[in-house]
Amino acid sequence: MKLLTTILLLSFSFLSLSQQKHALVVAVSDYPIIENSRPWSDLSSDKDVELIMNMLKAQHFPEQNIILIQDKQSTPANVMNALDEVILKLDKGDIFYFHYSGHGQQVEDCDPKNYPNLRHAVKDEPDGYDEALALYNSPIDWYEGYDFSEHLIDDQLDYYLTKIESVLGEKGHMVITLDACHSGTATRGTAPSKKRGSSDKCKSKGYRPPRRDFKYEDKNFVDVPANSTYGVKAVFMGCQNDQINYETEVNDTSYGSLTYAFVAAISSLKTKASYGNISRLIEARITSEDNEGQIPEFLLDAPKVSIFGGDIVTQPEFIQIITRTESIGDHPVYSIQSGHIQNIKKGDSISFYHQRITEINKDSVLFEGIVSHVSANSSLVKCGVGSPRITSKEILFYKGFRHYENQPAQILNLSLKIEDKTLRKQLQKIIKDNENYSLKKEDDNGIDYYLKENQDGHIFIEIPFSGYKFRNMDPLDISDMDNLDSLTLYLDQALRIDCFRKLRLNDPEIEIEVEFEKVSDSVKEKYIDDRLNDPDPKVKKAWEKLKDKNIVGLNINVQNNSYEDLYVYAVVIQPNREIQVLKMGQTNDIKDYIKIQRKDDDFLFRGKRSNPTRWFTCDGGIDCGMENMYIYASVDKINFDVIKRTGKSIGKRGSGDSDFVKLIKDGASGQDGSVDSVSGVKLLKFKYELKP
Repeated sequence: MKLLTTILLLSFSFLSLSQQKHALVVAVSDYPIIENSRPWSDLSSDKDVELIMNMLKAQHFPEQNIILIQDKQSTPANVMNALDEVILKLDKGDIFYFHYSGHGQQVEDCDPKNYPNLRHAVKDEPDGYDEALALYNSPIDWYEGYDFSEHLIDDQLDYYLTKIESVLGEKGHMVITLDACHSGTATRGTAPSKKRGSSDKCKSKGYRPPRRDFKYEDKNFVDVPANSTYGVKAVFMGCQNDQINYETEVNDTSYGSLTYAFVAAISSLKTKASYGNISRLIEARITSEDNEGQIPEFLLDAPKVSIFGGDIVTQPEFIQIITRTESIGDHPVYSIQSGHIQNIKKGDSISFYHQRITEINKDSVLFEGIVSHVSANSSLVKCGVGSPRITSKEILFYKGFRHYENQPAQILNLSLKIEDKTLRKQLQKIIKDNENYSLKKEDDNGIDYYLKENQDGHIFIEIPFSGYKFRNMDPLDISDMDNLDSLTLYLDQALRIDCFRKLRLNDPEIEIEVEFEKVSDSVKEKYIDDRLNDPDPKVKKAWEKLKDKNIVGLNINVQNNSYEDLYVYAVVIQPNREIQVLKMGQTNDIKDYIKIQRKDDDFLFRGKRSNPTRWFTCDGGIDCGMENMYIYASVDKINFDVIKRTGKSIGKRGSGDSDFVKLIKDGASGQDGSVDSVSGVKLLKFKYELKP
């Protein structure tokens, strides 16, 4: 393996003249002996520094804008002073990068009343423990008189990062890599590599965390808030909350596993290094290591944006591999994370690529296969003789792409409300040339959408009866070829959504109960007032934008009566066909709404062990009218991105390859595109109306 320092120069990004890049790098390698405490093990953080500094140079960070704090200098006071210095240098639209290599640990949730010298501490942890960076003089074990001032706790770091985020504004980037054990709740055995953290908590004698009646998800160092008015934020962490972070060895040299994977991903992807692409390569590399199941964690609010840049990194709709199943003769069989819901059909052709590949071309194809079986959210792909038999640890290094759809799509019935004869003929030809569209007279039954012109002669898609513009699209001047492509993409999206609405999925083995109740006006108003007075400026700004909208509070009670654990999703289709996948988690109190909405994880209901769970949602509806809510209960995670995507964001098609979905399900299964019985998913449909 080549040294990363030799290939980093291949990676670059573009900056506007006004945009500046700033970085703060903190690393501890040689920990001192602390009296009255067990010693920390020394780490290879000095090697991490070499990688990070070379990466920053390759990414055009000016040397004068990089602050490095190492070993003895790595104290909370010095780090916070450095952050103060950074804040003074930053301007709107700048980029800030923070990196930490060292040990991590959980500490007692520090009450500022008991520890007045601990700047910016807040007693706010539901589980009773703060996450902390174990800096140079941090003890593993609490001793009499220790006030936690040598640990840098999450409250302190969050205080500064929130200020930085506010300074950066809507066009800024904040990128954070934490190569440490940031939780330490796991109890792990020995491993061949060094641990970056401790499972032992640092807490005062007699300290007891608060008792809770139900399990909270503990927060991370940095959260990605919902509806944030700030710029791009990306957080990369070396392990999950309940795991230990280990070092990795490359060519007889040890590095932090996250640091090495992060830098290697940027180097490999080059100009296609988006935050999402980087996270997938990091996950593949770290999970392939023999480090007792260590899995990295990411908080990304803009996964398609290029790192340390701002451009959208476009790429085809790739499919993730779930696992390899038993082979059929000499043919390896792989399970992929797409099925009826994502319009995969039996007979579709799937090509497989390395995870670092971002463009579709024949030279990059590693092996190919044909879809042999389709379930609701997954499919089996039978690959050719001689195709590699990928191990479970290697799966994440590969991804698939559908090159050929076996079945024609269902038909979208369109009618024209166009007076201009030339324009009308142009649209008639577009409809005639596409096998997925059918032209109907204006007074025919069964029209799905109208194509209508405004006073400027621009075209938009209108929904019958309601008169809504499809997904609030801006009218398009189709004399421009780019706009003509956009119109086609909007129509493809309309077809996809209509098929999605007709889908029926019913696994008889899945048993769930769902109940809805409207939140009382008094409770709703109090909740909104609390949000408008929230001390967190991110929360306040988000709710100021919603305060004048038609907000509806809704309690959704879900009970899993199945024996299997289930992922549960709530999908809302609004009157204008906008689709929202609600990001929700477990709560017994509506005050947790903001925290729920910013969670990046799918929520899992335990089989036969869940109590009825109350979710709180607020619907800031676009307008009054009938809305549809779909509750999906699935044994596997479901990717709804292909359904949510708008025509504007899909991008142009090229080379005859379809990167969009024409169908949600195999048309051969029924005239209406429905499936009555599919393994692994149950779908419940509800309607509700928003009134003035």
